[in-house]
Amino acid sequence: MLKNKGQQIVDAAIRRFIYYGIAKTTMEDIAQDIALAKPSLYHYFDSKNHLVRAVFDHVLNEYLCLLNAIKLNQSLERILDEVIKIQRRLFQKYALLGCSKDLFLNPKDKILNHKFLKIKFIHINFLTNVFHAASRKIEVQSENIDKLVDLYFSCMYGMFLNHFFQKQTVISIAHRQHLHLYQHARMFSSIFIKGLKV
Repeated sequence: MLKNKGQQIVDAAIRRFIYYGIAKTTMEDIAQDIALAKPSLYHYFDSKNHLVRAVFDHVLNEYLCLLNAIKLNQSLERILDEVIKIQRRLFQKYALLGCSKDLFLNPKDKILNHKFLKIKFIHINFLTNVFHAASRKIEVQSENIDKLVDLYFSCMYGMFLNHFFQKQTVISIAHRQHLHLYQHARMFSSIFIKGLKV
């Protein structure tokens, strides 16, 4: 079954953004890639910003599907390790959208900013559920699980910011640096969880 035209446009936009970057890609480029008249493209997406938002919706939906596929009957450490692997895979796949770090860390588009906040909320909610489940199984011990989740999330987010803060663009991150960040995230997560063992 063929994808609907809107999804074909989003897929074409992702390919273009990854190769040329968002700023250098025009709506006309995308229309040409899928043999669509430019006015027809605007029938589906009334602006480039609208299309960029749709691209991030696509990424968010993929993240949600992967997150929901994690088996929750594993240890907390294994679950968190799977989350880190998913984030690494998606970041490697989509970080090459050619975006400046400002788009990721301080989006000026209010709707896009809302989408980033939504991802954060979903991620924190997921962590809260798995930490509470681990607490019920007496896998970890803490008087305030919500505070614990906030601390874990803040530390992991801080690690991400520290790694990318000095970079002008996300695409400047080499594979070796991706691996370095991934290894540090896994190491921190493991140490954090071991410190909570009863």
